[in-house]
Amino acid sequence: MVCHGANLRSAPTLPVTATALETNLETDLSFADPLGAIGNLLGLPAVSVPCGFKNKVLPISIEFLAQVRNDGLVLEVARLYQQHTAWALVQPPMD
Repeated sequence: MVCHGANLRSAPTLPVTATALETNLETDLSFADPLGAIGNLLGLPAVSVPCGFKNKVLPISIEFLAQVRNDGLVLEVARLYQQHTAWALVQPPMD
């Protein structure tokens, strides 16, 4: 996928995989979220989409960020990514 002239960044949505349901997100996670924090602080448009699983069970995702007021670009890239991958349709085993 190529977007000529686009100013877009991609990165893991979080530096960890999904947490267990019983995890207290306010007390049990101790990592910095520099990309998300900076994006929120600066008002950068961003969208996260599924991009795989760790150990075939825990979902992981990728985040696309663009310049301020370029919401359409991140949405278009996310749409294109999901059109060319099947991650949004894959479900982990429910044991």
